[in-house]
Amino acid sequence: MKREIIANVLPEETRIAVLEDGQLAEFMIERPALGMAKLVGNIYKGKIENVLPGISSAFVNTGFEKNAYLYVTDVVSPSKDRHIEKMLKRGEEMMVQVAKEAIGTKGMKVTMDISLPGRYLIYMPKSEHVGVSKHIEDPAERERLRRIVDEFSRFARMPEPDRKETDLVRLLRDAVTLQEAGQPGVRLVAAIPAGPVLMDLDATMISQALTNLIKNAGEAIETLQEKGAPAGHVPEIRVEMTTGDAESVIRIMDNGIGLPPDRARLFEPYVTTREKGTGLGLPIVKKIIEEHGGHLALLDAPVFDGNAHAGAMAEIRLPRLARRRMGRNMGPQLAAQEG
Repeated sequence: MKREIIANVLPEETRIAVLEDGQLAEFMIERPALGMAKLVGNIYKGKIENVLPGISSAFVNTGFEKNAYLYVTDVVSPSKDRHIEKMLKRGEEMMVQVAKEAIGTKGMKVTMDISLPGRYLIYMPKSEHVGVSKHIEDPAERERLRRIVDEFSRFARMPEPDRKETDLVRLLRDAVTLQEAGQPGVRLVAAIPAGPVLMDLDATMISQALTNLIKNAGEAIETLQEKGAPAGHVPEIRVEMTTGDAESVIRIMDNGIGLPPDRARLFEPYVTTREKGTGLGLPIVKKIIEEHGGHLALLDAPVFDGNAHAGAMAEIRLPRLARRRMGRNMGPQLAAQEG
């Protein structure tokens, strides 16, 4: 894509046009107020100088000659009491963004609801709301964009693992059972230790990672079927777990479409081989595994009986609980399950 930037700078205004392949993609105009630099959109650290309940406002010192004006509707606070004196205190410090330039004797208007506009997104770090432009009318596209933003938010805001002594066998069995119900057309074979294997894990995070990987295996099979599976192809996912003194290894294999040549890129955000994919599932799983001191690899699966091609295999390696109690970690007793 050929991209050009054209700027027209005059004393009274600056105009900038962005062209992509000769077509206008963006057009921006900036008009400095009374010869001063434009401040709208700037973010400052401020300190509350006065709180005035009578006008539901506060005045914030941001380092300028005049204090900024903060109205109650621009205050972000967990308090359910929306009276400004209940939400703000004199001397309190906070980050504010300029919403309106200073005019005459009035200082600039600021807000605590900060927004960072980009070309395609407006990031509002203090808001949980996900909105899509009304100019995008297609319901499917609106839903796809919401899903991308939701997944990216989880990826960007992923908390530190809350590790507790947890039975990895139970988490894996639960994930397999869930996907057996969700993928009735797929033969799911599991070889998992019968006894508990105690690990130092965040159960919610690891469950999410395991579920995502088994779901991905089913989607790889679905992709192969959409593109034309060979005659006699029987959809199958295999889940195996082995454990030793140092680590536990989980392998999730399928006989689906297989991995692309540049498989390492699948761990990059927004890289996907599926039309409806967001490209964030594998980066999230990788981050979860690494936060637990483990390793995730994408490999070619062994060729299943009756198949002529290799599907994909996700291999998870997780370190064992360091301070395990004597006798609590039972050795693996494999119990093969077929669904």
